[in-house]
Amino acid sequence: MVGDRMNEADGVARDLTVALAAAVLARVSPEELEILDDEAASYFADPVAAVPHGRRDEPLGFGLDLTLVAPYALAVGAAVVNFLGSVVADEARDAARPAVIKLIQKFFRRGPKLATEPSLALTSAQFAQVRQTALFRAEQLGLPRERAELLADAVIGSLAVEGRQ
Repeated sequence: MVGDRMNEADGVARDLTVALAAAVLARVSPEELEILDDEAASYFADPVAAVPHGRRDEPLGFGLDLTLVAPYALAVGAAVVNFLGSVVADEARDAARPAVIKLIQKFFRRGPKLATEPSLALTSAQFAQVRQTALFRAEQLGLPRERAELLADAVIGSLAVEGRQ
């Protein structure tokens, strides 16, 4: 039973990572959307091997930059989904506290009725942490600072737009 929930959670995290990567690619490299499913399969099969490591500040011959953004978007997306999972878990724990207290009070038949609705909107500080998480992971993967910042900004833009829908 616990194993089934873990597999389900992994599948949800994977789907969210791919969705975030797609939103990022739509902003920074839309032509890669066609290969995202294949890149995602490679990434989830072996995340370390799927992402080119090392700094790549200069294009490959003839002034062409053949580096795909998709593997980086998936790796950064996975880090951001993991971070957001922690944020949501903390928010859910805090939001559940009044309900838990209410249930405990029922055992003793005391205390007022509590009605709270959890708010899962990210604060400005949390958006800043998401951006920092994305930027850190992109640089950790060897992306040049300028591309890492573009990717981090695309993550934030994607989350801000998706969060309003």
